Parts: sequence; structure tokens; C-alpha cells
Amino acid sequence: MTRVMIVAVFTALFSVLVFNARPAAAEAPAFDPDQPFRESLSTHMLRSLLNRAMDILEDHVQIDGALPDSESKGDRRGRLELKLYPKGKSKSDEHVKAEGWFSHSPESGWHDFHFRFKHPRKHSSEDHPKPGETL
Repeated sequence: MTRVMIVAVFTALFSVLVFNARPAAAEAPAFDPDQPFRESLSTHMLRSLLNRAMDILEDHVQIDGALPDSESKGDRRGRLELKLYPKGKSKSDEHVKAEGWFSHSPESGWHDFHFRFKHPRKHSSEDHPKPGETL
């Protein structure tokens, strides 16, 4: 009889462990391999990286321009200027410059566009390109 009781006790313990273990295993969350990356790349870190990239861009690129008013009548003129600073504005004033001008005359229907590049060593005091420099 003792042998039967020992088998019954072990069977009862085994069944209790098996039946109680299943709900616990079912409630465990599924493994998410992206979770560590989501935690390490929080919103704060992404904003920090974006701000750093914007600072670098502002230090190396300068864009300036003027567009005519949409309400203006007659000839419309505009310009665009792009300066690229290879070493950054904070370290050097050396830059490559690209300029563009456009004009449109509604009466004649003419469109005119000029574009030029300026090498950093080639300084010119003229505001307008020479005939050989335009594209």
C-alpha cells in the first residue's frame, strides 16, 4: 500500500505541476527580436542624431535666393545661390559657389536662365558672369 500511495502522490504532484505550468507558459510574451533596438534608439536619441545632422548641414551648406512675387506683373526675375563649404563655415571661409538667375517676360514669352560655378580661388568683384562663364 505504501507503494501505491507513493505513486499516487507523485502522480498528483506531477499533474499539478503540468497543469499549472501550461497557463504560465501561455501568458509569457512572445520573443520580440527588435525590442532591444527600440529601447536603445529612443525618441530622444533619434532627435539628438537629427539635430547633429542638421548642425553639420548648416555648417557646410548655405542656400540663398529671391523669387518674384506671384502678383507682380511684367518681367519676373529671380536668383538662387548655393555655397558649399568643404571644411565647414566654422573652420574656413573657402567655398564653392553656384549661382543661377532666371527671368521671364510675359509680353514676349521669353524665358532666360543663367547658371555659373565659382571656384574658391577665383574671386571676382562682378555681380554678373562673363559671357564665357554662363551655362
